[in-house]
Amino acid sequence: MILKVANSHRKNRGSLKRKPQRKSLSIDGLRLLVVDDNNDSLSLVVFLLEEYQVQLKTAKTVDEAIAVIQEWKPDVLVSDISMPGKDGYFLINWIRNQEAQQGRFLPAVALTGYVYPEYRNKALDAGFEEVIIKPFHPDTLITTIAKLAQQSDKQRLLTQEQRQFAQHSRLLKSEYCQFLEQARQTKKQAHLAREQAQQVRRQAQLAMEQARQVIEKAQLASKQAQQIWRKVQSIY
Repeated sequence: MILKVANSHRKNRGSLKRKPQRKSLSIDGLRLLVVDDNNDSLSLVVFLLEEYQVQLKTAKTVDEAIAVIQEWKPDVLVSDISMPGKDGYFLINWIRNQEAQQGRFLPAVALTGYVYPEYRNKALDAGFEEVIIKPFHPDTLITTIAKLAQQSDKQRLLTQEQRQFAQHSRLLKSEYCQFLEQARQTKKQAHLAREQAQQVRRQAQLAMEQARQVIEKAQLASKQAQQIWRKVQSIY
C-alpha cells in the first residue's frame, strides 16, 4: 500500500522541485521528528521528506517522541493527533510546558483526518502552529515545515528575550520582596523603640513622682524638726 501511495506522489514531488518558492523556503539541514502510530501514514511522510537534505527521526508513540525530543532536539515536529493512549494533544502540552521552564521553542505541525474547523482550532489552541488535513498535497507539508523553520529562528530570539525579561522580573521581584522585608523589620524596630521610649517615659514619671514624695517627706521632716527646736528653746 505504501509503495502505491509513494508512487502516486513521485510526480508531485518532481513538480515541487521545479517551483521557484523552493529556493526561499528550504528545509535542507533541518532536524525533523515525525510522530504517527499508523505505519502507512508514517511511511508516507518519511517518503516525502527523505528526498530532501534533512535529518529524520520517527516515533510511533508519545513516549518515544518525548525521548527523541529530549535527546535529539529536533528543529520541527510533525505529529499526528489521533493516537491511542497519549495523543498529539498530550505531546504538544508536554512540549509547551517544558518550554515554559527551559525557554526552548519547537515549532509543531499537526496532522489530522478531522476536517471540521473546531478540530483545527482545538489543535491550534493546544499549541500547534499549523494544522494539515489528511490527505494533503506534498507541497503543503514541505512549505509549512519551511515556513515554521524560518519563524522558529525569530521565535527563539523572542523566547530568549522573554526568558531574559522573566529573569530580570524575578530579580526585581526578589529585590522588592527584600525591600518589603526590610521595611517590615524597620517598622517593627520603630514600634519596639516607641514601646521602649514609652516605658522609659513611664519610669521617668514614676521616678519624678517618687522624688516629689521624698521631697514632701523631707519638707515635713524639716518642719517637724523646726517645731521641736522651738520647743527646746522655749524650755531653756
